[in-house]
Amino acid sequence: MRIAGYIRERPPAAGGEPAFAQAERIRRYAADHAYDLVTVCQDAATPGRTDATAGFRALLAVVASGAVDTVVIASVEALGDDVEMQEVLAWELKRRGVGVVSTRSGDDTVLDESTPDEIRRTARRVLERVEDLGRLLTG
Repeated sequence: MRIAGYIRERPPAAGGEPAFAQAERIRRYAADHAYDLVTVCQDAATPGRTDATAGFRALLAVVASGAVDTVVIASVEALGDDVEMQEVLAWELKRRGVGVVSTRSGDDTVLDESTPDEIRRTARRVLERVEDLGRLLTG
């Protein structure tokens, strides 16, 4: 399987895991499962950054190219600071035809949309946050 990693570094004061630690978890995941790690895209959510979403947009371009089957994240916090944004971005990646997995097993509840209640909940939140996503992706 061909995978892409996605990292979003948050300021240490916000409790964010350093980018190098996220990258190592993603590399370890790929090695443990014998997957081909095609690329790792990274955003830095630190003050002074002019484009905090360039890495996610690069990830979307990789997904659109068909180069990967799955996106691997160190934890759902890479997708956003709140559950709604995490669900919206996971949904957007899945809508584009790739799976989304986390190296942290506790993240399954956010990423797993297999139950009808989860699908309805995600759909509702997606509709509520679509405007936020548009602003995020257009910078």
